[in-house]
Amino acid sequence: MSTDDTSLKKYTVIFACVYTAIHLILMGGMYIFDIQNGNSMNMPMLMVSAFAVSKAFINDNHRAFHKSEKRFLSIICTLIAFAASIFVYILVILLDPNMLVEEILTLIKSLPIAVWVIIVFIVALIYYFILGFFYGWVTNKIFAKQISEQM
Repeated sequence: MSTDDTSLKKYTVIFACVYTAIHLILMGGMYIFDIQNGNSMNMPMLMVSAFAVSKAFINDNHRAFHKSEKRFLSIICTLIAFAASIFVYILVILLDPNMLVEEILTLIKSLPIAVWVIIVFIVALIYYFILGFFYGWVTNKIFAKQISEQM
């Protein structure tokens, strides 16, 4: 996982907390103000969460991610994003069962399972590449900026 025993567990927890908190806040706002935005906020939520992880990692370790750390975090954080989204939607359904149940069931029934598997796979790949970009290039830019400010 890492070349120098840096534990990445802390950073997966940071990602999970930030992503879930943003998701809950947005869903709460959408519910309170009766806003229908679909899933247009998924990518910004992913980016903000990845930025928080990158910043915390740089502050703790004074370096950018190694390639193996970047890959590990990209995979785990993609899975966390899916799990957090499912958790938030289940919570919303439990709080207001009439809100989404019919829409979700209609949507699920509208396409064959094979199509859903392909959709989930494509979305997971997009998440993985966005997280890889953040844990790679963006983290390196943040680290380089931090180093230049210290000089």
